[in-house]
Amino acid sequence: MSVTNPAGEEKVIAGAFPSGCGKTNCAMMTPTLPGWKVKCIGDDIGKGVHVVGTYRGVHIGGYV
Repeated sequence: MSVTNPAGEEKVIAGAFPSGCGKTNCAMMTPTLPGWKVKCIGDDIGKGVHVVGTYRGVHIGGYV
């Protein structure tokens, strides 16, 4: 998930959560503050991929 402020600064967080804890609700978040953006890769299966010195998350479903 990432949160972007009106100045364009994006902060990214990641985590793994158990069943029944509100993952789907989190994935459907819509900011109410003007200019803010929220993105969620997915609330189902994802995996990490090593790409030339970095570690990136990939959504198995194929779309972000």
